[in-house]
Amino acid sequence: MADEEMEEIETTEDSEESGPGLLYRFRKIFLLLGIILVQAAAAYAVARFLILPRLPGEAAGTTADSLAAAAASPAPPGALERGTIVMMDNVVVNLVDARGTHYLKVAVALEFKEKELEQEINERMPELRDLLINHLASRPMEEVINRDAREVIKRQLLDLFNKRLHSGQLLNVYFSDFVVQ
Repeated sequence: MADEEMEEIETTEDSEESGPGLLYRFRKIFLLLGIILVQAAAAYAVARFLILPRLPGEAAGTTADSLAAAAASPAPPGALERGTIVMMDNVVVNLVDARGTHYLKVAVALEFKEKELEQEINERMPELRDLLINHLASRPMEEVINRDAREVIKRQLLDLFNKRLHSGQLLNVYFSDFVVQ
């Protein structure tokens, strides 16, 4: 009888250990799965509502599909015409400043429509660079860091360059790099 009671107690202990142990393992697995699902949902929400709207393509609504549709459709009447763009080499100039030496590093792009003008621009590139350097080096630092003044400088450069070119006229002057130090 004592043997039967011992056997029954051992059987009860084995079943109690396997029962709560197994239940404990299932609870632990479900808890970990729940944590993983909550983290995945949080990551999706952060990406969808905080990161994606701030990306340049998403913010402007420019996806690959909308870009392809825009390229396929003809330009509306009165839209700005696009021309060929030629990049000038980077230019570094000293700026006029009474408080110390400041530098301006600028990269300029020239836009034009006439095909003949490209050859003339390439032939006259040293002259155009010289005009650019002289024009920018005479500017005070306060003027070049002001956005409105930069637009005035671009228009002045456009006029200076167009006075030197004979095969056609530039449509626009762009600053693709503009660093003041």
